[in-house]
Amino acid sequence: MDVRSRLHRMIKNEQAILDLQQNGIRGGGTEKTLSCENDATAEARRRIAMYEMLLADLDKRGGDPP
Repeated sequence: MDVRSRLHRMIKNEQAILDLQQNGIRGGGTEKTLSCENDATAEARRRIAMYEMLLADLDKRGGDPP
């Protein structure tokens, strides 16, 4: 599998996780649980942004790394 395909798959997986986190797949509802869920959502968004930046950089360079 080439790097672009892998990055697209990773973005898709992270977006699926983010959708689950945002659409009610939640824990017990304590303040600590909510804080952990918010942290996990923010982390998923950061990973998506990072993968998209890597993909854009690959597209800009015009090829997969060796």
